[in-house]
Amino acid sequence: MTKNMRATVATLAIALALLAGVVLWQRRANTAQRATEMNASPVATRVQRVRVPISAQDPAMGATNPLVTIVWFDDMSSPTCSPMRSTLDALLARYPNDVQVVWKDRPSTSQRPLGHTAAVFGRYVFEREGNAAFWRLQALAAERLRSSDAYGVTPVGALFDRAAETDQVTIDSERFEPAIERNLELGHALAISATPYLLVNGGPVQGLASLEQLSALVAGELERAKALSEIAHDRARVREELIGKARLVEARPYTDEDAESDEEAREARKDEGRRLLENEVQIAAKDDSPIELSAKDLKVLRRAKLDPENFKHLVRLERAKKTLAERAIAARTEAGLE
Repeated sequence: MTKNMRATVATLAIALALLAGVVLWQRRANTAQRATEMNASPVATRVQRVRVPISAQDPAMGATNPLVTIVWFDDMSSPTCSPMRSTLDALLARYPNDVQVVWKDRPSTSQRPLGHTAAVFGRYVFEREGNAAFWRLQALAAERLRSSDAYGVTPVGALFDRAAETDQVTIDSERFEPAIERNLELGHALAISATPYLLVNGGPVQGLASLEQLSALVAGELERAKALSEIAHDRARVREELIGKARLVEARPYTDEDAESDEEAREARKDEGRRLLENEVQIAAKDDSPIELSAKDLKVLRRAKLDPENFKHLVRLERAKKTLAERAIAARTEAGLE
């Protein structure tokens, strides 16, 4: 090879190296831009994300190194706890490697005294037997407590098929109170007024969310993670980037002001219920459309000792309720909230 040819080859090699460097730089720049756009997307920023402390003292199920963490505040004795559990089980089945659910006790002692006893039992089982046993108990509690009027440790133990352990649960209960109290204080700090309450990578979801709603949120988080993973290959780092600079919410004592605020919120909900009922009655009174009852309908009503006219009034109230719901949806759609 002549001297000139060697010089040409060397020049080509340098040019190719420079070109490869430019391509790599451009790819990284595009990836960073895509990640920035994902972080600024409506799915990511439509709610203010918050962080809550999570530790080994919190029961968890699902992926061990997740990209999406769902913190679940709930009362085991709540009627909505069982359907929420079913939905989350289905969600974990869809995303077994990417989603983890973390439990936080939020028993409502004023409305459901069983909730606190169930929380103590859950802590007892979790401490002695670990995650799997806790989640089995939680599923059992969600199914059996919602239809029970049992009160106290012994009857609840029987419902959990653990009657022989109730004495030990009573002895150990004081040890579990601080963890339950911290979760209650976290709930007050988050202004949780009802359960279930979820934090999906820090984004709050109030009420009984459907599988489709949660799947959409998880899919959005995983889409953002996909863009970020081209920059950071460590899942823990990607998870941190997903949550971003979320506000840290820490437990704080439940004060008299909190109690007063909760009472005001309860009264406001009652007032809203009364107002809706008044509106339903007014709409029903104007509903003069005929309601035809067959001979079979009348026979059923007589057997149940129900006045046909009262029954027709109830039908009109149901129509009024549907009308109000349609109006509310239309108003939210017009305001861009749906």
